[in-house]
Amino acid sequence: MDFSEDTETIVVNAHGGLFCLHQSLKIRADIVLTNLVTKEEQVCRVVTLGDSSDKGMRVGIEFLSPSPGFWGVEFPPDDWHAD
Repeated sequence: MDFSEDTETIVVNAHGGLFCLHQSLKIRADIVLTNLVTKEEQVCRVVTLGDSSDKGMRVGIEFLSPSPGFWGVEFPPDDWHAD
């Protein structure tokens, strides 16, 4: 099934993210996510489906390949601790 839908992220991290979609998906479905600013594409897997709202269903994804720079955000190192 091919589809394209513009959305905005709710949560991002170095391993994936969370956003809303109107398109119906299933857990473990693979999708290609495109960062519209950089045009970078990343293959992702649907790992969670959450509540629906007028913005669509919450969809949690994980990157199939490491891509800490996909979102254009600098994440703290894994051993970082707030004091």
